[in-house]
Amino acid sequence: MQTQWQSVADDPRDTLSLIQKMHDEESEKLRTVLASDDYLSTQELAWLARLSSLASQLPDDTLIQIDGKNATLGEMKKGEYNGNVRITNPGKQPLWLNSYDLHNPPAEAASSNGWDIAIRYEDREGNILDPDALPNNTDIRITATFTQKGDYADYHSELIYMYPIPAGIILTPLRGKSPEQDEQDDRVQYRYHENRDDRHIAAFTIDYNRRDEYRDRGSFKYTINARTTRAGTWHAPGASIENMYHPEEHARQAAQTIHIR
Repeated sequence: MQTQWQSVADDPRDTLSLIQKMHDEESEKLRTVLASDDYLSTQELAWLARLSSLASQLPDDTLIQIDGKNATLGEMKKGEYNGNVRITNPGKQPLWLNSYDLHNPPAEAASSNGWDIAIRYEDREGNILDPDALPNNTDIRITATFTQKGDYADYHSELIYMYPIPAGIILTPLRGKSPEQDEQDDRVQYRYHENRDDRHIAAFTIDYNRRDEYRDRGSFKYTINARTTRAGTWHAPGASIENMYHPEEHARQAAQTIHIR
């Protein structure tokens, strides 16, 4: 590119043709990248949204194909589509499309990509408790174990954990104290924690500089303290963890049901 710009300085008359050539080359690179990526990060989507706002708007009679059938941009804007939709550009003019994908996974289904999450209930002495038979009026410990499944250690992982609280459980007030964590595990930096009326939230950072060590051990734990207060059967959404800047890395448990006796 430096050589190309030097040629502009040598011969200003070639400026327009050079800029057009560079535009075409970079556009082709962008099309190649977009065609090969199954998932775009939040940052990449933000850049694409910015590019689309600057790009010229195509007329509604621009030809496209929807699931292999000929259509126009105007027809696409008026329609509603459910499930997988394949939109093809049969021409050479770049298309900038706005797509809104609203997806609500069923509560009874778990999902994960890159991480696994497991929840364990214990009494104060560390004895494992069965969530189908938790004793009432008892102090308990709720420990989450997060395990990395894929190789996502080439950048910092900023993770956020959420544990929705079933109605029969009350979290122990933090009073300035941090929940229990792996004290010897300095790969994980514990950034933030908060008790809310309906959930506990915590944030962690995986140390990029110790990524090789992290891959060797592969998991870390985090414990919050609570107390069972009401007998009955209680339901809540599943616990979850997600990379705040790469939401494709996540794990969410199925909706939880506990029984307090």
